[in-house]
Amino acid sequence: MITPSTLLRPQAVRDQASETDALATWIHVLRAIESAAFPSLFPTAPEPSFTWAAQTADVFQDVRRSLAEGGLSLTSLESGHQALVDDAARWAELAELERRYLRCLSQFDRVDVWRQEIETAQHPELPDDARRLVVACAPDLSALAVQALKQLATRYPVDVLIHAPADLADLFDDIGRPLPAAWEARELDLGPTEEIRLAASPADQARQAIEALSGLPDHFGPGDVAIGVPDPEVGAPLAVALATQGLDAANPAGRPLASHPLYRLLAAVHRLMVEETYRALAACLRHPHLLAALRRDHNVSQQAVLTQLDQLQNKHLPLKLADVLAITKRGKQQAERAHPIGKEPWREIAVAVDFVASWLEILKKGRAPLAEEVRDFLRHVYVDRDLNANIERDSVFTEAGQAVESALAELESGAVATLGLPPAEQLALLLKRLGNVTLYPSAEQSSVDIEGWLELPWNDAPVLVLTGMNEGLVPDGHIDDPFLPDSLREQLHLSCDRGRLARDAFLLAGMAACRREHRGLTLIAGKASASGDPLRPSRLLFRTPPDQLAARVNRLFSAVREAHPRVAASPGFKWRPALPADVRAKGPFRPQRGPATTEARTPRSLSVSAFATYLACPFRYYLSRLLGMEHLDDQKHEMDALDFGTLIHACLAELTHTDAPPPPDNAAAMAQFLKTSADQHLLRQYGRHPSLAITIQAHAVHSRLTAAARVLAASHTAGWEVVATEEAIEGQIAGVTIRGRIDRIERHRCTGAYRVLDFKTTDRPATPAAAHLAAIGRDATPEYATVDTGRPRRWVDLQLPLYRQMLTQARPEFTGADVGYFALPKAVSETGVTTWTDLDEALMASAARCAEGVVKDISAGRFWPPAEGVRYDDFALLFNGDAAECVDPSVLPSAELPA
Repeated sequence: MITPSTLLRPQAVRDQASETDALATWIHVLRAIESAAFPSLFPTAPEPSFTWAAQTADVFQDVRRSLAEGGLSLTSLESGHQALVDDAARWAELAELERRYLRCLSQFDRVDVWRQEIETAQHPELPDDARRLVVACAPDLSALAVQALKQLATRYPVDVLIHAPADLADLFDDIGRPLPAAWEARELDLGPTEEIRLAASPADQARQAIEALSGLPDHFGPGDVAIGVPDPEVGAPLAVALATQGLDAANPAGRPLASHPLYRLLAAVHRLMVEETYRALAACLRHPHLLAALRRDHNVSQQAVLTQLDQLQNKHLPLKLADVLAITKRGKQQAERAHPIGKEPWREIAVAVDFVASWLEILKKGRAPLAEEVRDFLRHVYVDRDLNANIERDSVFTEAGQAVESALAELESGAVATLGLPPAEQLALLLKRLGNVTLYPSAEQSSVDIEGWLELPWNDAPVLVLTGMNEGLVPDGHIDDPFLPDSLREQLHLSCDRGRLARDAFLLAGMAACRREHRGLTLIAGKASASGDPLRPSRLLFRTPPDQLAARVNRLFSAVREAHPRVAASPGFKWRPALPADVRAKGPFRPQRGPATTEARTPRSLSVSAFATYLACPFRYYLSRLLGMEHLDDQKHEMDALDFGTLIHACLAELTHTDAPPPPDNAAAMAQFLKTSADQHLLRQYGRHPSLAITIQAHAVHSRLTAAARVLAASHTAGWEVVATEEAIEGQIAGVTIRGRIDRIERHRCTGAYRVLDFKTTDRPATPAAAHLAAIGRDATPEYATVDTGRPRRWVDLQLPLYRQMLTQARPEFTGADVGYFALPKAVSETGVTTWTDLDEALMASAARCAEGVVKDISAGRFWPPAEGVRYDDFALLFNGDAAECVDPSVLPSAELPA
């Protein structure tokens, strides 16, 4: 038993060019051409890059493959069929390129596979013990295979078997192929119109296929059923639908090797070789198999690597691999100085980056053949991988590994070895070769046969459910290419639309005739693809007697909706965010003494900023401050608001912390000092080659600092002098230590008045009152957080009142000090100081009452209910809509949850 293509293979195959050989040779030829010599093919001179050459080679090889099926080549087409082709100059140039390709291939001692097949078809051979040839049910033989059969017929008896009644013999040629003219309008008996179904989507096709099977008589079992899947989009949902019924099935479309982790690992390494960017490095480090190797060899936590990778990217925004290496090297040196004994904070990411960089260096150096280096790399990653042939995942991995090894073997011989391509291009060739490979999991354990269109005629199951009955699938459709349009293909006796239509009409007629007695054929046409694109029913479904055509049309063009419409997502379970045991043991709470519940705990300390977080949403305070949760990824591309503000704060603090400060009344000197300070911070943080976004933001930093220098100089002239900057303060509220850090404290040299300022770098300046007090919204507001300022208001921040209160507690001379903002907004003309002039004793008392209420609620573990809406919600991704619907609050550390 052989396939027709076997007839085209010589008995002794020697020095045949592999796919890698052919691609490498074409790339070599195309990169060496003089574009002026091929004006019809390349009217605009191309950039002879590897990528362009590889893509162009694929196009030319596709043309050659199609021509070879008809026993033709570019050269023979130019010389023998000039009357058929348009643009003879273009075909002449293609022929010249083919001659160059074949000459180059012969220099590498390789023979072109299609040229060899054409030559073999002229003198085909059968095995020595063969005495007779039977062509069984082969309705789609290529012209080259027919040529080989006719040659063999002069030496052997040849019988042709056609799956059809004898009285239909006139519908086939002498080699068993359906005659297009005879099948173009022939009616097809496909059974009752009721057995033809219309489905809304691939998933709906799968559902209807299961529904059709569920209605079978009891004497039919899984072994009596076959399902046809001409449309690859139906395969995956069908396998899932069968699995829900307890049936195993293998998708006939297989699985592209390009989706396998083994391929993705090599693709990630190749991208890093070519780009050497942070993004390429991150793709490598996120590969699970690489992370597993790091854990095995270096005792590196996978979670730590990924967390530190995100943190490194967020902090330094590196663009290149070299930037990351410099950062981790500097981090290791600083860690060694700060932690001479013990674990360094940056150890995991530094080890991971060094591991990848060392292998990258080995692959790029090319000291050994690339195939050998790739094998060593894969052995190192997978040295402890155990494979069990009885597990599908492992059998697929074995098949993938064998495909990689075969492709590596192709790299080691022939054209690639002779051309001396650089390692990155060799790896690109390897990936292109592997990208054409499809993996087919074993179907030995399948309960139901799922097969593609051309395999179905061989299946003798009495029941057949045929999905994907759509135009372009049945009959198979091909988009015309610019070199071989369908009209030319038909004249050259190549595969064409008329031939495929005749073939598929014949195959469908045979499938229907075999199952007519049991009414065992169900046909399903899709209304739309998985992406929602409309589909047309197959034209073969309309090959019905005239009296049935109207009913068939009505059925196939009717409106259809999925039986299970999509509904809004809803939480499938309640999240139970309990405090981990180590957090409960270490704090931030300390147990209360006495008979009180152990769940009621007093916080060890609170920062001034914690009050605004709790007032915004108690539950989100719990997530961020107690569980330590934060939104973190490596998609950050510029300084965020916190980074921007921190940089401004650091530069302004240096005005008073430096040994040689600029004159406080000289705005130009201060501006220059601040800009120099900012540049130094940016250099330490983002390196010598920052991104364009950072460069633009640096100009914004310079502008705001220059404006700040003008205001500072004017304030000094007006009498305000610096008393302290970055002043750490502490106070006590309800037995809890409150900590804060004041940006700037000033004293007027004439009046002796004090003012406390907090730098604000928001885009739009807000008054202190507006930043601390807001209208009462929909969320329930604790009574202690409300205040009457002539209208009902609520506290949303307590920063400035707490600063004044704690300063007064520590140093009585600050009693009554003004508090306010030093605003550095986007519009630098609005830079200036705004104090809270109406922060009177009543408001201070209300703020103190609110602060005490917050501390007591936190101590009692009251973190429920959550606020319905938060302006900047870092936890929005955790909740599908309302947080209260997604969380089980019984695990929160409160003895008594509010009803």
